Amino acid sequence: MTLLEEYGLLLEEVESAIKNFCHLPNASVGCAAGCAECCASPSLLPLEAMVLLESCSELPVPAQGRPDRCPLLTADRLCAAYSARPLVCRVRGFPVDSVDEDGLPLRENCAKNSFPQDLGELGAMHLAEWNARLYGISARFCALAGIPLHRKNIRDVYRPGGLPALRLSVNSSELH
Repeated sequence: MTLLEEYGLLLEEVESAIKNFCHLPNASVGCAAGCAECCASPSLLPLEAMVLLESCSELPVPAQGRPDRCPLLTADRLCAAYSARPLVCRVRGFPVDSVDEDGLPLRENCAKNSFPQDLGELGAMHLAEWNARLYGISARFCALAGIPLHRKNIRDVYRPGGLPALRLSVNSSELH
């Protein structure tokens, strides 16, 4: 399996979990096209940046927005790279379990969304597991590309005006 296929499978798993959350009894998902409440300026791993830039090669010029917002938000508050959006953008707004500063359990989700307290077999998002898998895939990608494994803010990867600031080129049968 190639790295891109492995990444694609991870994203498919995430999307499947999102659909399951949306179909829970008593779940209400208030996020819809144009919401953009959670569309901050995320950081990306190099593999995510490459996939995003490949998608962005034919995108319209993004709307200039607030500096704390993603540069890929259009004037209609839509994601100009929705199908290639990174993992962090996909899971925003859905139930994620973590711990607060005192080490106590904390469940977070967007205030526009509501989910039953008991999520049954689904549990909350498997964010730690998914991030670990993403990091592993990205580490192998970076080794192939000969680049450092570190996150970059999306503003450093894709600049308003449509000019990609980061160019990655990997010609490897393991990647494609």
